[in-house]
Amino acid sequence: MNNEVNSLEKNGQLEDVNRFQTSEEYDMQTNSTEGWYFDIINSNNAIAEFNALSNEEKANFWVIKYNIFEENSQLSDEQMQYLNILSSFVHDAHLNQNYNEYEFNVLNKHILAVFEPNQVIDLIYYLDTPSLGVEPNACFWCNEISNPGPCTIRERPQGGYYLARTATVKKYRFGISLGGGQEVEVPCSWEEWVAEG
Repeated sequence: MNNEVNSLEKNGQLEDVNRFQTSEEYDMQTNSTEGWYFDIINSNNAIAEFNALSNEEKANFWVIKYNIFEENSQLSDEQMQYLNILSSFVHDAHLNQNYNEYEFNVLNKHILAVFEPNQVIDLIYYLDTPSLGVEPNACFWCNEISNPGPCTIRERPQGGYYLARTATVKKYRFGISLGGGQEVEVPCSWEEWVAEG
């Protein structure tokens, strides 16, 4: 493990912990708990089902997802170490409905370094595990655009023009909303500009 992660661990910002076990019931009912997980991801609207869960249920959902990922993957010791850290991190993030973005960015760098790209997609971006042959349901690592302003022609400082609009963008990571959203410039198309007249 490199110095950046060691430094975070010493400061209490990133703990190297064993896989989080949410309750004695979880240990005893793994199969029925996995059944609950699959009921959600195979439902007609997995996002709505997931969003209707309590924070504790959402936290447990991700733990189950990571356990299934572990069971279906041959992982090195280093990969297991980061999977355990990630599982605990996401579990706590869902319980608190918030997390330290800097802490995650450090962890994410290491996840990107030790896992294959398709595994990273499974671990971070989706509710389920597309690389195991499951059709992905929804991105849980998205930016929601709201309150879009009009599409306008704007001048580039170096010369030339482009089309853009101002909108509020709210970040969602693991399906957790980060902050109230910030105003940013987002591109728009010629067709949108013409249609908005």
